[in-house]
Amino acid sequence: MVDCRNGAFEIGTGIPSGTPDLTMSLSADDAHRSWSNKLNPVMAITRKKIRVKGSAVGLLKLAPKLKKVAVIYEKTLTDLGMADKIMK
Repeated sequence: MVDCRNGAFEIGTGIPSGTPDLTMSLSADDAHRSWSNKLNPVMAITRKKIRVKGSAVGLLKLAPKLKKVAVIYEKTLTDLGMADKIMK
């Protein structure tokens, strides 16, 4: 989960506290591409690779923060011994 509400930038696993502004549904492969900053969210929405429940505009506001998410995701994969999964 990624929480950018009220100027925060919190990333974690599991269910966030409170009610999310939006929920994305996508395949595991597309999630990997998304968190690796290799999936264009606008194109993914239009091609129905990402289904959004809630505000699609909210997802577009989140898009610029995906570069920060990609750095954290890459570090997490490395820390877990899964550096071979990092997309170049």
